[in-house]
Amino acid sequence: MIAQSIRFKGHRCFKDHFAGFDEIRPVNIMIGKNNSGKSQMLDFVDALCTGSVAKKGWSCEIAAVLDEATLKRVFPQGMSGGELGGYYWEDHGRHFVGEKIHFTLGANGQIDAFDIDKEILNRGPASHASPRRAQARLNELRDAARQWKHVLADRHFIRLAAERNVRPEPADTSMKLTPDGTGATNIIRRYLNSALLNRDLVKESLLTALNEIFGSDGTFTEIETKEHDEAAQGSVGGWEIFLGEQNKGLIPLSSSGSGLKTIILVLLNLLIVPEIFNWRKGDCVFALEELENNLHPGLLRRLLKYIERYAERENAVFFLTTHSSVALDVFGISAKAQLIHVSHDRVSASARPVGAHLDRLGIISELGAKPSDLLQANGVIWVEGPSDRIYISHWIELFSDEKFREG
Repeated sequence: MIAQSIRFKGHRCFKDHFAGFDEIRPVNIMIGKNNSGKSQMLDFVDALCTGSVAKKGWSCEIAAVLDEATLKRVFPQGMSGGELGGYYWEDHGRHFVGEKIHFTLGANGQIDAFDIDKEILNRGPASHASPRRAQARLNELRDAARQWKHVLADRHFIRLAAERNVRPEPADTSMKLTPDGTGATNIIRRYLNSALLNRDLVKESLLTALNEIFGSDGTFTEIETKEHDEAAQGSVGGWEIFLGEQNKGLIPLSSSGSGLKTIILVLLNLLIVPEIFNWRKGDCVFALEELENNLHPGLLRRLLKYIERYAERENAVFFLTTHSSVALDVFGISAKAQLIHVSHDRVSASARPVGAHLDRLGIISELGAKPSDLLQANGVIWVEGPSDRIYISHWIELFSDEKFREG
Protein backbone atom coordinates (compact mmCIF):
# COMPACT_ATOMS: atom_id res chain seq x y z
CA MET A 1 0.00 0.00 0.00
CA ILE A 2 1.58 3.23 -1.19
CA ALA A 3 1.20 6.40 0.87
CA GLN A 4 -0.07 9.37 -1.14
CA SER A 5 0.95 12.01 1.34
CA ILE A 6 3.07 12.06 4.46
CA ARG A 7 3.90 14.78 6.95
CA PHE A 8 6.20 14.69 9.97
CA LYS A 9 7.22 16.59 13.09
CA GLY A 10 9.68 16.03 15.88
CA HIS A 11 12.92 16.49 13.93
CA ARG A 12 15.07 19.43 15.07
CA CYS A 13 13.30 22.71 14.17
CA PHE A 14 10.02 21.00 13.16
CA LYS A 15 8.66 20.92 16.68
CA ASP A 16 5.01 21.99 16.57
CA HIS A 17 3.82 21.79 12.97
CA PHE A 18 3.45 18.78 10.68
CA ALA A 19 5.39 19.33 7.44
CA GLY A 20 5.99 17.15 4.41
CA PHE A 21 4.58 16.30 1.02
CA ASP A 22 1.00 15.92 -0.18
CA GLU A 23 2.46 14.55 -3.41
CA ILE A 24 5.82 13.98 -5.06
CA ARG A 25 6.60 15.54 -8.43
CA PRO A 26 9.71 15.09 -10.60
CA VAL A 27 11.13 18.37 -9.23
CA ASN A 28 10.31 19.52 -5.69
CA ILE A 29 11.69 22.89 -4.58
CA MET A 30 11.94 23.89 -0.93
CA ILE A 31 12.29 27.65 -0.94
CA GLY A 32 12.80 29.93 2.03
CA LYS A 33 15.23 31.96 4.08
CA ASN A 34 18.44 30.61 5.55
CA ASN A 35 17.97 28.49 8.70
CA SER A 36 14.26 28.03 8.03
CA GLY A 37 14.38 24.20 8.00
CA LYS A 38 14.98 23.33 4.33
CA SER A 39 17.84 20.92 5.07
CA GLN A 40 15.74 19.11 7.68
CA MET A 41 13.14 18.51 4.96
CA LEU A 42 15.87 16.67 3.05
CA ASP A 43 16.59 14.56 6.14
CA PHE A 44 12.93 13.53 5.97
CA VAL A 45 13.27 12.60 2.27
CA ASP A 46 16.31 10.48 3.14
CA ALA A 47 14.28 8.64 5.80
CA LEU A 48 11.47 8.03 3.27
CA CYS A 49 13.94 6.46 0.83
CA THR A 50 15.49 4.18 3.44
CA GLY A 51 12.16 3.32 5.06
CA SER A 52 13.47 4.47 8.45
CA VAL A 53 10.80 7.06 9.33
CA ALA A 54 9.32 4.84 12.04
CA LYS A 55 12.77 4.39 13.62
CA LYS A 56 13.52 8.11 13.90
CA GLY A 57 11.15 8.90 16.75
CA TRP A 58 9.15 11.33 14.63
CA SER A 59 5.37 11.61 14.55
CA CYS A 60 3.79 11.28 11.10
CA GLU A 61 0.44 11.96 9.45
CA ILE A 62 -0.17 9.66 6.48
CA ALA A 63 -2.83 9.34 3.78
CA ALA A 64 -2.83 6.21 1.64
CA VAL A 65 -5.05 4.33 -0.81
CA LEU A 66 -5.93 0.71 -0.01
CA ASP A 67 -4.90 -1.71 -2.75
CA GLU A 68 -6.07 -5.24 -3.45
CA ALA A 69 -2.77 -6.97 -2.61
CA THR A 70 -2.56 -5.37 0.84
CA LEU A 71 -6.22 -6.01 1.63
CA LYS A 72 -6.01 -9.68 0.66
CA ARG A 73 -3.29 -10.15 3.26
CA VAL A 74 -5.65 -9.08 6.06
CA PHE A 75 -8.91 -10.29 4.43
CA PRO A 76 -7.74 -13.64 2.98
CA GLN A 77 -9.74 -15.00 0.06
CA GLY A 78 -11.77 -18.10 0.91
CA MET A 79 -11.58 -17.63 4.70
CA SER A 80 -14.74 -17.09 6.75
CA GLY A 81 -16.11 -16.95 10.32
CA GLY A 82 -14.74 -15.18 13.37
CA GLU A 83 -15.73 -11.67 14.44
CA LEU A 84 -16.17 -10.56 10.83
CA GLY A 85 -18.70 -13.21 9.83
CA GLY A 86 -19.20 -14.23 6.22
CA TYR A 87 -16.30 -14.54 3.80
CA TYR A 88 -13.39 -12.24 4.62
CA TRP A 89 -12.61 -11.14 1.08
CA GLU A 90 -15.91 -11.47 -0.74
CA ASP A 91 -18.08 -9.93 1.99
CA HIS A 92 -15.58 -7.46 3.46
CA GLY A 93 -12.14 -6.80 1.99
CA ARG A 94 -13.08 -6.21 -1.66
CA HIS A 95 -15.32 -3.27 -0.68
CA PHE A 96 -12.29 -1.22 0.42
CA VAL A 97 -10.16 -1.43 -2.74
CA GLY A 98 -9.20 2.08 -3.88
CA GLU A 99 -10.49 3.80 -0.74
CA LYS A 100 -8.41 6.35 1.15
CA ILE A 101 -7.41 6.00 4.79
CA HIS A 102 -5.74 8.48 7.15
CA PHE A 103 -3.65 7.50 10.13
CA THR A 104 -1.07 8.90 12.51
CA LEU A 105 2.15 7.24 13.62
CA GLY A 106 3.40 8.12 17.06
CA ALA A 107 7.06 8.64 17.95
CA ASN A 108 7.23 4.91 18.77
CA GLY A 109 6.19 3.99 15.21
CA GLN A 110 2.81 2.61 16.33
CA ILE A 111 -0.53 3.74 14.87
CA ASP A 112 -2.03 6.26 17.31
CA ALA A 113 -5.07 7.28 15.28
CA PHE A 114 -6.87 5.74 12.31
CA ASP A 115 -9.68 7.14 10.21
CA ILE A 116 -11.83 5.96 7.31
CA ASP A 117 -15.22 7.25 6.23
CA LYS A 118 -17.97 5.49 8.26
CA GLU A 119 -20.08 5.01 5.16
CA ILE A 120 -17.22 3.13 3.54
CA LEU A 121 -16.57 1.12 6.70
CA ASN A 122 -20.15 -0.21 6.66
CA ARG A 123 -20.23 -0.92 2.94
CA GLY A 124 -21.41 -4.36 1.83
CA PRO A 125 -24.37 -6.66 2.67
CA ALA A 126 -26.83 -5.13 5.14
CA SER A 127 -26.57 -8.29 7.24
CA HIS A 128 -22.97 -7.32 8.09
CA ALA A 129 -23.77 -3.77 9.19
CA SER A 130 -23.38 -4.11 12.96
CA PRO A 131 -21.18 -2.21 15.43
CA ARG A 132 -19.31 -5.39 16.33
CA ARG A 133 -18.45 -6.25 12.74
CA ALA A 134 -17.63 -2.63 11.92
CA GLN A 135 -15.09 -2.72 14.73
CA ALA A 136 -13.70 -6.02 13.45
CA ARG A 137 -13.33 -4.48 9.99
CA LEU A 138 -11.63 -1.44 11.52
CA ASN A 139 -9.13 -3.68 13.33
CA GLU A 140 -8.22 -5.45 10.09
CA LEU A 141 -7.83 -2.14 8.24
CA ARG A 142 -5.48 -0.90 10.96
CA ASP A 143 -3.39 -4.02 10.30
CA ALA A 144 -3.41 -3.13 6.59
CA ALA A 145 -2.20 0.40 7.42
CA ARG A 146 0.88 -1.06 9.14
CA GLN A 147 2.01 -2.31 5.71
CA TRP A 148 2.30 1.20 4.23
CA LYS A 149 5.22 2.28 2.10
CA HIS A 150 5.97 5.64 0.59
CA VAL A 151 6.40 6.14 -3.16
CA LEU A 152 10.08 6.98 -2.52
CA ALA A 153 10.74 3.81 -0.52
CA ASP A 154 13.74 1.74 -1.66
CA ARG A 155 15.06 4.49 -3.93
CA HIS A 156 18.71 5.57 -3.76
CA PHE A 157 19.18 8.89 -1.96
CA ILE A 158 22.03 11.06 -3.33
CA ARG A 159 22.79 14.36 -1.61
CA LEU A 160 24.91 17.39 -2.49
CA ALA A 161 25.45 19.75 0.45
CA ALA A 162 25.42 23.55 0.36
CA GLU A 163 28.99 23.59 1.69
CA ARG A 164 30.91 21.79 -1.05
CA ASN A 165 34.18 21.88 -2.96
CA VAL A 166 36.32 19.92 -5.41
CA ARG A 167 39.87 19.63 -4.11
CA PRO A 168 43.11 17.93 -5.17
CA GLU A 169 43.21 14.47 -3.59
CA PRO A 170 45.75 11.70 -3.03
CA ALA A 171 45.07 8.60 -5.13
CA ASP A 172 42.27 6.44 -3.74
CA THR A 173 40.18 3.63 -5.26
CA SER A 174 37.10 3.78 -3.02
CA MET A 175 34.96 5.59 -5.66
CA LYS A 176 32.87 7.27 -2.95
CA LEU A 177 31.49 10.79 -3.40
CA THR A 178 30.43 12.50 -0.16
CA PRO A 179 27.86 15.32 0.03
CA ASP A 180 30.63 17.92 0.47
CA GLY A 181 32.41 16.86 -2.75
CA THR A 182 35.16 14.73 -1.23
CA GLY A 183 36.05 11.95 -3.67
CA ALA A 184 35.15 13.88 -6.84
CA THR A 185 38.74 14.18 -8.09
CA ASN A 186 39.46 10.49 -7.53
CA ILE A 187 36.31 9.39 -9.33
CA ILE A 188 37.21 11.42 -12.41
CA ARG A 189 40.84 10.23 -12.17
CA ARG A 190 39.75 6.60 -12.06
CA TYR A 191 37.32 6.93 -14.99
CA LEU A 192 39.98 8.62 -17.10
CA ASN A 193 42.81 6.19 -16.30
CA SER A 194 41.41 2.79 -15.26
CA ALA A 195 41.24 0.07 -17.90
CA LEU A 196 38.15 -1.31 -16.13
CA LEU A 197 36.01 1.83 -16.44
CA ASN A 198 34.34 3.61 -19.36
CA ARG A 199 36.37 6.83 -19.79
CA ASP A 200 33.86 8.13 -22.36
CA LEU A 201 31.44 8.71 -19.49
CA VAL A 202 33.71 11.57 -18.39
CA LYS A 203 35.44 12.52 -21.67
CA GLU A 204 32.17 12.73 -23.60
CA SER A 205 29.00 12.53 -21.47
CA LEU A 206 30.12 14.76 -18.59
CA LEU A 207 31.98 17.21 -20.85
CA THR A 208 29.01 17.49 -23.24
CA ALA A 209 26.63 18.19 -20.35
CA LEU A 210 29.05 20.76 -18.91
CA ASN A 211 29.12 22.64 -22.23
CA GLU A 212 25.33 22.38 -22.55
CA ILE A 213 24.91 24.12 -19.21
CA PHE A 214 27.63 26.74 -19.72
CA GLY A 215 26.37 27.64 -23.20
CA SER A 216 28.00 30.83 -24.47
CA ASP A 217 29.75 31.40 -21.13
CA GLY A 218 32.48 28.92 -22.02
CA THR A 219 33.36 25.88 -24.11
CA PHE A 220 35.48 23.14 -22.56
CA THR A 221 37.41 20.99 -25.00
CA GLU A 222 38.98 18.41 -22.68
CA ILE A 223 39.14 17.15 -19.12
CA GLU A 224 42.16 15.51 -17.53
CA THR A 225 43.64 14.74 -14.14
CA LYS A 226 47.28 15.41 -13.34
CA GLU A 227 49.40 14.53 -10.34
CA HIS A 228 51.25 17.39 -8.65
CA ASP A 229 54.89 16.93 -7.80
CA GLU A 230 54.80 17.11 -4.03
CA ALA A 231 58.39 18.31 -4.01
CA ALA A 232 57.53 21.34 -6.14
CA GLN A 233 57.46 24.67 -4.34
CA GLY A 234 53.92 25.71 -3.46
CA SER A 235 52.44 22.42 -4.67
CA VAL A 236 49.27 21.18 -3.01
CA GLY A 237 50.21 17.59 -3.73
CA GLY A 238 47.93 14.81 -4.98
CA TRP A 239 45.81 14.63 -8.13
CA GLU A 240 43.83 17.54 -9.56
CA ILE A 241 41.23 18.01 -12.30
CA PHE A 242 42.25 20.16 -15.28
CA LEU A 243 39.84 21.58 -17.87
CA GLY A 244 40.87 22.71 -21.32
CA GLU A 245 39.37 25.65 -23.19
CA GLN A 246 40.18 26.71 -26.74
CA ASN A 247 43.27 28.97 -26.88
CA LYS A 248 43.73 28.67 -23.10
CA GLY A 249 45.20 25.19 -22.65
CA LEU A 250 44.61 23.09 -19.53
CA ILE A 251 43.63 25.08 -16.43
CA PRO A 252 43.61 23.52 -12.91
CA LEU A 253 40.20 23.46 -11.28
CA SER A 254 41.70 25.14 -8.19
CA SER A 255 42.17 28.24 -10.35
CA SER A 256 38.50 28.26 -11.39
CA GLY A 257 35.44 29.63 -9.63
CA SER A 258 33.33 27.64 -7.20
CA GLY A 259 30.36 27.85 -9.59
CA LEU A 260 32.16 25.58 -12.05
CA LYS A 261 32.92 23.15 -9.23
CA THR A 262 29.24 23.09 -8.25
CA ILE A 263 28.19 22.15 -11.78
CA ILE A 264 30.85 19.42 -11.98
CA LEU A 265 29.61 17.97 -8.67
CA VAL A 266 25.99 18.03 -9.87
CA LEU A 267 26.95 16.21 -13.08
CA LEU A 268 29.04 13.65 -11.17
CA ASN A 269 26.02 12.86 -9.00
CA LEU A 270 23.65 12.66 -11.96
CA LEU A 271 25.81 10.89 -14.56
CA ILE A 272 28.57 8.99 -12.77
CA VAL A 273 27.41 7.93 -9.28
CA PRO A 274 24.48 5.80 -10.61
CA GLU A 275 26.94 4.06 -12.95
CA ILE A 276 29.39 3.33 -10.12
CA PHE A 277 26.75 1.42 -8.16
CA ASN A 278 24.89 0.09 -11.21
CA TRP A 279 21.74 1.96 -10.21
CA ARG A 280 19.00 2.81 -12.67
CA LYS A 281 18.79 6.61 -12.79
CA GLY A 282 15.01 6.43 -12.44
CA ASP A 283 15.50 4.75 -9.04
CA CYS A 284 17.53 7.69 -7.71
CA VAL A 285 16.39 10.63 -5.60
CA PHE A 286 18.71 13.62 -5.88
CA ALA A 287 18.79 16.16 -3.04
CA LEU A 288 20.71 19.27 -4.07
CA GLU A 289 21.20 22.13 -1.63
CA GLU A 290 21.48 25.81 -2.59
CA LEU A 291 22.84 25.41 -6.11
CA GLU A 292 22.74 29.21 -6.48
CA ASN A 293 25.83 29.65 -4.28
CA ASN A 294 28.39 31.51 -6.44
CA LEU A 295 26.45 30.91 -9.67
CA HIS A 296 25.48 33.71 -12.03
CA PRO A 297 21.65 33.80 -12.37
CA GLY A 298 21.85 32.98 -16.10
CA LEU A 299 24.08 29.96 -15.46
CA LEU A 300 21.85 28.84 -12.58
CA ARG A 301 18.82 29.07 -14.87
CA ARG A 302 20.48 26.78 -17.45
CA LEU A 303 21.51 24.32 -14.71
CA LEU A 304 17.94 24.15 -13.39
CA LYS A 305 16.60 23.62 -16.92
CA TYR A 306 19.10 20.78 -17.39
CA ILE A 307 17.86 19.19 -14.15
CA GLU A 308 14.25 19.50 -15.35
CA ARG A 309 15.08 17.77 -18.65
CA TYR A 310 17.05 15.06 -16.82
CA ALA A 311 14.11 14.37 -14.47
CA GLU A 312 11.76 13.96 -17.41
CA ARG A 313 14.17 11.87 -19.48
CA GLU A 314 15.30 9.49 -16.71
CA ASN A 315 12.12 9.50 -14.59
CA ALA A 316 14.24 10.58 -11.62
CA VAL A 317 13.10 12.69 -8.65
CA PHE A 318 14.77 15.88 -7.43
CA PHE A 319 14.50 17.83 -4.19
CA LEU A 320 16.13 21.25 -4.33
CA THR A 321 16.58 23.71 -1.48
CA THR A 322 17.05 27.35 -2.41
CA HIS A 323 16.69 30.95 -1.32
CA SER A 324 16.98 32.21 -4.89
CA SER A 325 14.10 33.76 -6.82
CA VAL A 326 15.52 32.21 -10.02
CA ALA A 327 13.89 28.92 -9.01
CA LEU A 328 10.53 30.69 -9.07
CA ASP A 329 11.23 31.88 -12.61
CA VAL A 330 12.18 28.41 -13.85
CA PHE A 331 9.69 26.21 -12.01
CA GLY A 332 6.87 28.58 -11.04
CA ILE A 333 4.53 27.45 -13.85
CA SER A 334 5.96 23.98 -14.53
CA ALA A 335 3.47 21.11 -14.24
CA LYS A 336 6.39 18.81 -13.36
CA ALA A 337 7.46 20.85 -10.35
CA GLN A 338 6.06 22.00 -7.04
CA LEU A 339 7.18 24.81 -4.77
CA ILE A 340 7.16 24.30 -1.01
CA HIS A 341 7.58 27.35 1.20
CA VAL A 342 9.57 26.55 4.35
CA SER A 343 9.40 29.18 7.09
CA HIS A 344 10.20 29.55 10.78
CA ASP A 345 8.26 31.58 13.35
CA ARG A 346 11.19 31.59 15.84
CA VAL A 347 9.60 28.69 17.70
CA SER A 348 8.99 25.99 15.09
CA ALA A 349 9.44 25.48 11.36
CA SER A 350 6.54 24.83 8.99
CA ALA A 351 6.14 24.04 5.31
CA ARG A 352 3.28 24.43 2.85
CA PRO A 353 2.89 23.99 -0.92
CA VAL A 354 2.77 27.20 -2.94
CA GLY A 355 0.00 27.44 -5.50
CA ALA A 356 -1.54 30.86 -5.90
CA HIS A 357 0.12 33.81 -7.60
CA LEU A 358 -0.11 35.85 -4.39
CA ASP A 359 1.78 33.10 -2.54
CA ARG A 360 4.63 33.47 -5.01
CA LEU A 361 4.67 37.24 -4.53
CA GLY A 362 4.92 36.68 -0.78
CA ILE A 363 7.93 34.41 -1.21
CA ILE A 364 9.64 36.91 -3.52
CA SER A 365 9.19 39.60 -0.85
CA GLU A 366 10.58 37.29 1.82
CA LEU A 367 13.67 36.70 -0.33
CA GLY A 368 14.31 40.43 -0.44
CA ALA A 369 12.66 41.67 -3.67
CA LYS A 370 9.34 43.53 -3.81
CA PRO A 371 7.36 43.74 -7.09
CA SER A 372 6.28 47.29 -6.21
CA ASP A 373 9.94 48.36 -6.20
CA LEU A 374 9.95 47.96 -9.99
CA LEU A 375 6.61 49.70 -10.52
CA GLN A 376 7.53 52.76 -8.46
CA ALA A 377 11.13 53.19 -9.60
CA ASN A 378 12.30 56.03 -11.84
CA GLY A 379 15.06 53.77 -13.07
CA VAL A 380 16.45 50.30 -12.48
CA ILE A 381 20.09 49.26 -11.94
CA TRP A 382 20.60 45.52 -12.37
CA VAL A 383 23.34 43.89 -10.27
CA GLU A 384 24.47 40.29 -10.59
CA GLY A 385 24.88 39.27 -6.97
CA PRO A 386 25.29 40.18 -3.28
CA SER A 387 28.82 41.59 -3.64
CA ASP A 388 27.77 43.91 -6.51
CA ARG A 389 24.86 45.05 -4.37
CA ILE A 390 27.29 46.17 -1.64
CA TYR A 391 29.38 48.17 -4.12
CA ILE A 392 26.44 49.90 -5.80
CA SER A 393 24.89 50.79 -2.44
CA HIS A 394 28.17 52.30 -1.27
CA TRP A 395 28.53 54.23 -4.54
CA ILE A 396 25.02 55.70 -4.13
CA GLU A 397 25.83 56.80 -0.57
CA LEU A 398 29.05 58.50 -1.71
CA PHE A 399 27.42 60.09 -4.76
CA SER A 400 24.55 61.54 -2.70
CA ASP A 401 26.67 62.51 0.31
CA GLU A 402 24.78 59.83 2.29
CA LYS A 403 21.35 61.36 1.51
CA PHE A 404 20.26 58.20 -0.31
CA ARG A 405 20.49 54.68 1.04
CA GLU A 406 19.13 51.34 -0.10
CA GLY A 407 15.50 50.99 0.91
